[in-house]
Amino acid sequence: MKNQPIKRIVQAGIVGIVLLLIGCAGGTDRLAQVSTLSAVMGGDYDGRMSLSELGRYGDMGLGTFDALDGEMICVDGRFYRVRTDGKCYRVSGSETTPFANVAFFRPEQTRKIPPGTNYAALRKIIESMIPCAESFYAIRIDGTFRWIRTRSVPRQKRPYPPFLEVVKKQTTFDLGQVRGTMVGFYFPAFAKGINVVGCHFHFLTASRTAGGHVLTFETDEAVIAIDRLDTLLMMLQGGGEN
Repeated sequence: MKNQPIKRIVQAGIVGIVLLLIGCAGGTDRLAQVSTLSAVMGGDYDGRMSLSELGRYGDMGLGTFDALDGEMICVDGRFYRVRTDGKCYRVSGSETTPFANVAFFRPEQTRKIPPGTNYAALRKIIESMIPCAESFYAIRIDGTFRWIRTRSVPRQKRPYPPFLEVVKKQTTFDLGQVRGTMVGFYFPAFAKGINVVGCHFHFLTASRTAGGHVLTFETDEAVIAIDRLDTLLMMLQGGGEN
């Protein structure tokens, strides 16, 4: 059983790494993050880490690509991109990201989700499953959805506009009676500015042909799995961990 939350920050300025420890760190219970949400919101869209490097830190995750060129979904160690054309593409390890989260997903809890579960109901289910609201969690949902609405944003050109201006030009996709995987993370309130407080999900169809950032949904038959993470590794300037 993991310890109660103890928040501690250690920064290594040479390689731009910050460790935020929650309880007892160790093993693969680690969430790796490239940059911060506040940086992206301010218009920092330049890719700073390759996907081949990012893959060293996790086999499940989400994020975006250089110049916000599509939504990133990482499932079972493979990276995919959903652009505003609604299509899903496999991406090479040479592609770069300005913002991403990955973890080695090793679920500690699983539960069937009642049919008809929407985003608000899912939040309550997650709250009932997490033992500590001040920890990080990786979350994966597999199953069939009665419908799900996702989005992607267009590739940006310099000078980059703020993110709130970018999402005004987002393209949304309505997928009906579709099977697939939602992957995401839960961040506690004290992580505001570092990442999205609460839950953030991206979706990938089982056919690997569509997906995107999740806006809303309703489940049919699905199972949720949760993995508690006790360390946040933030890579602020790219490069690897020494």
